[in-house]
Amino acid sequence: MSLLTNFQDLANTVKLALDRKADKSELATKADKSEIPSVTGKEDTANKVTSLSSSSTDTEYPSAKCVYDKLQNIPSMPSGTNTGDILVWNGTAWVAKAPSRLPNGYTEVEWIKGDGYSCLITGITPKSTTRIVADVTFEEFVEGASASMLYGATNGTYGFMFGKDERGFVSMVNNSYTWNVYGGGDNNRHTWDIQSGSQKIDNVQMSTSSFTTNGNNDFYLFGRHKLLSPDSMVNGKLYSFKIYEGNALIADYVPCYNFVGTIGVFDIINYKFLTNAGSGSFTKGADVN
Repeated sequence: MSLLTNFQDLANTVKLALDRKADKSELATKADKSEIPSVTGKEDTANKVTSLSSSSTDTEYPSAKCVYDKLQNIPSMPSGTNTGDILVWNGTAWVAKAPSRLPNGYTEVEWIKGDGYSCLITGITPKSTTRIVADVTFEEFVEGASASMLYGATNGTYGFMFGKDERGFVSMVNNSYTWNVYGGGDNNRHTWDIQSGSQKIDNVQMSTSSFTTNGNNDFYLFGRHKLLSPDSMVNGKLYSFKIYEGNALIADYVPCYNFVGTIGVFDIINYKFLTNAGSGSFTKGADVN
């Protein structure tokens, strides 16, 4: 390799290094200069709107004042609102509503009414510690029935039940199959509070008979469970029905209907929906808002 060739290679290397240094210097100079274009006056106001409506489009955007005005129109909680309430638009204003105590798909109603041929099976048998609190009406007898029981369980030797017959209001809470007769027997709404040693109507003591042993037939609502089948089914309304064992609430039946319109009661303690086990049908009162 000649000396000239070596000199040319060295010259080329030096030139390349100088070119690279010049490029870096130019980039640095450009970086020092503000080459980002100004955005002054660049807002595209063609799609800015100062009001919102159902005709607003996805390509429009609201002004700051429009957003502020809309935020000011968000309603405050109505007076009387309780913790846990939900807001419901009634067509003209937001109103507070307590959340339903029933699961989705069930609507609470004021009452359900038996026709004298319909009944519900609770699956709960009476004990000496059982207490029933019921808000009910008794209406006309079913033809041929000797009595109408709102609820009951019996095997023909004991009874834990109450209802109405030709003598008036009656109950049986004993192991001798003996009726307590209270007279009256109107069609009005009454609250019954029945347990061993105390039977009350509208908080008035009616009798004090005792039920000392556990039963083996479960309670029916709108009738009584006697032996293997329901009988003495009632024509009347049930507004509420609760079963206690001592001080413990073990069943709380809420009148309602489900999403397909089936009428019954929902036990909010055991999360069960009881539907008609008789040959008749139930009707219902107004929805509870």
